[in-house]
Amino acid sequence: MKLILFDIDGTLLDSIKIDDFCFKSTFKKLHNIDLSNADWSDFKHVTDLGLTNEIFEKYLNKQPSCSEIDAIKSEFIKQISSNTKEITQIKGAFEFLELVNSHNDLAIAIATGGWKETAVLKCKAIGIDLDMYVVGSSNDHYDRSRIIQISMDKALKEYRQNFFDSVVYFGDGIWDFEATGKLGINFIGVDSKNDGRLKNAGCKTIIRNFSNPANILNLIP
Repeated sequence: MKLILFDIDGTLLDSIKIDDFCFKSTFKKLHNIDLSNADWSDFKHVTDLGLTNEIFEKYLNKQPSCSEIDAIKSEFIKQISSNTKEITQIKGAFEFLELVNSHNDLAIAIATGGWKETAVLKCKAIGIDLDMYVVGSSNDHYDRSRIIQISMDKALKEYRQNFFDSVVYFGDGIWDFEATGKLGINFIGVDSKNDGRLKNAGCKTIIRNFSNPANILNLIP
C-alpha cells in the first residue's frame, strides 16, 4: 500500500490569501501587532503554531502561554468562519481525492501547517470532510517535518500497516519541499500560480493543478 499525503492551503485549496489575511488580522486585533508586510519565508517554522511562537518572541519578547494560544486560535477560527466564501478548490482537487479513495492500494492522510479546526472549516467550504482522513496539524507540533511524520504514523495505525511501500507528499510551499527532504520521502509540487518558486528550489516533479487525475496518479512512485 502506498501513502499519499496532502497539504491543504495552496495545495488542495486556493485559500492562502484569505488565510494570511485572517491570521495577520488576528494578531492585529488581539495584540496590535502589524504583520501586513511580514514575509513568512523569513520565519523558521511556517506553521500556525510555529509562526505564533516566533511572532510572540519577536514582538512581545516572550513565548505564548497556552491561554494566549487558545485565544489566537479562537479569534482566527472566528475570522476564517466569516470568510469561507472566499475559498475555492485548486482545480480538480476534490475529484482527485475521490479517485485516490477509489483505490484500495492507496492510503490518504493530511499534513497541514494550519490549526486542525481551521483546516476543517476551510475544507468543509468546498465539500471535503476531513473527518474521513487522518490529519496531522499545528495542533500536533510546530515543526512541519514533525507534523508530516505524525501524520504518517497516524496513517500506519489507521490503515493497519507496518510500513508503506512508498510515501509521497503533495505541497505548494518551499517549506513543504524542504520538510520532505529531511524525511526522505517523495514530493510532488503544486504550483497553481505558476510562479516557478518550487522549480527554482530544485523540485523536479511539479503540477499546476489536479485537472488530469489519471496522469497525476502515474506520477506517484
